[in-house]
Amino acid sequence: MKITSTILAVVLLACATAFGQGALENRLAVLDPIINDAIAQQQIPGAVVLIGHEGKIVYRKAYGDRALAPRREAMTVDTIFDCASLTKAVATTTAVMQLWEQGKFRMNDPVAKYLPEFGQNGKQDITIRQLLVHYSGLAPDLDLTKPWEGKETAYRMAFEQAPERPPGSSFVYSDINFVVLGALIEKLSGQPLDEYSAKRIFAPLGMRDSSFNPSRSLRPKIAPTEHDAAFRKRLIVGEVVVFHFRDGLVKDGKIATKDLDPIARLAGPTYARLGDTITLAPAHHTVKT
Repeated sequence: MKITSTILAVVLLACATAFGQGALENRLAVLDPIINDAIAQQQIPGAVVLIGHEGKIVYRKAYGDRALAPRREAMTVDTIFDCASLTKAVATTTAVMQLWEQGKFRMNDPVAKYLPEFGQNGKQDITIRQLLVHYSGLAPDLDLTKPWEGKETAYRMAFEQAPERPPGSSFVYSDINFVVLGALIEKLSGQPLDEYSAKRIFAPLGMRDSSFNPSRSLRPKIAPTEHDAAFRKRLIVGEVVVFHFRDGLVKDGKIATKDLDPIARLAGPTYARLGDTITLAPAHHTVKT
């Protein structure tokens, strides 16, 4: 196990039955041995459990540690986590659905209608819906084995991809889908994903500790993502990987740095406090398209 593996953050939505606070806490005590056993078996260093019911937080508890190195730090309920690919749901998909609600596109529109460069190499009929649900037929990721750098290079590589299987034929999880959706958001809104998310998602919902750009003042509350032994040779806290590949090494930087390649803002993770994510959950609703 990596010494500071990604912390498990658990968000549970309470069932519809209402309980008194005391009764609720007694019922939820069943979670304690489950999480404590995982910590004892070194599956996770710690966790935060947060349960919402009818728009209110009814249970919140921290377990174990949020960091083991360079020094042990106890987990707290206000710990900020690296959301990793949950960024796809928290930021990218939310932004896409907002633009859909504004009538900027239809789900079954070809992506190439808005991003003509995407339509090459057999992708002319791939729809926005297929990107969202990972039925595009595209590869799981861009080529990370050869040197390349830059946001425009990443877009070009995504746009030049040929499907590996017929679009719509099967589910294959693909980061390329969401690189392209980030480009679509930028095209339709006129704003990069990080700026759009800050103004249109995080700020309106009061998600004050959620961002692509965690400030240095928040660093003490951020749980380490991992100890990167392969590339950066150090503990990663509150950072993203810049899409910049040379000599097989990933060059990284801190989001706060002004001259970082903007692709980091597109593909890098959001960081969020668990209380923020439970604020987001009721804001999503089922829609018929």
